[in-house]
Amino acid sequence: MVNGLTKADTYPLPHVDECMDAIGAVVGQGFGTDISASNSDTLTCPPPYTQVGSQCLFIERSISGSWEDMQYVCEQLQGNLVGLQDANDLADILDHILIKGINFWTGANDIDEEGVWVWVNDKSSVHMGTPLWGNKDSDYQDPQGGEDENCAALDKEDYYYLHDFPCNSSFSLICRREDIRQPSISHDEQTVMETEPRE
Repeated sequence: MVNGLTKADTYPLPHVDECMDAIGAVVGQGFGTDISASNSDTLTCPPPYTQVGSQCLFIERSISGSWEDMQYVCEQLQGNLVGLQDANDLADILDHILIKGINFWTGANDIDEEGVWVWVNDKSSVHMGTPLWGNKDSDYQDPQGGEDENCAALDKEDYYYLHDFPCNSSFSLICRREDIRQPSISHDEQTVMETEPRE
């Protein structure tokens, strides 16, 4: 429930329907990858997700909307707005964004309790200060917006550090889907499994 409204009261919105249509076109193009991760497990990212670092992400700059609208779009794709655990997550995303110049929503918010920043996917605490939060307008790092700015985005004006914004601002999305890891089986192990007699 947000601002006294449930999802049934606020969705579907026409803008969200347009976003879902655009995403449907992207999925139809066969985006998504199965890539071996560095720990020799297979990271399976279903369309429209792609492996970015150690996460399955969908970064889409052509659609934008409020934090709630973009979270809803991510939920329809079986994900959530992205969470950042450390500077490595942020660096992986920045390496993947080819064209800069727009803000991207993240899953960080203090909607439920002012000043208590959590990630939307699991309600874990957002790490405050360095290395995630920026300070473009003052000597103090965000979040500083008080009750007027309860959602965090990667801010193009401050090298894509996190900043708090009003949740009704219109930004693009980065969705994260929980990765599905399957143990890798070497060719020799596969051959042994296929040739062993069954009991």
